[in-house]
Amino acid sequence: MNQKIDANEVIANLQNEIAEKSLQIALLKSQLKEAESKQAKENKTETTDPQVQGDAE
Repeated sequence: MNQKIDANEVIANLQNEIAEKSLQIALLKSQLKEAESKQAKENKTETTDPQVQGDAE
């Protein structure tokens, strides 16, 4: 009977760890999307900004 209790505890702990890792992954994906969006906006601004284009001439 002790083995079942221990196994259930192990399973519960693993489920908690998986949930925590899933949350971390979701947060990192969100941060990555924000960073990519910010970078895309900066790149777009650099190529369409008249001042930047004027300096290149």
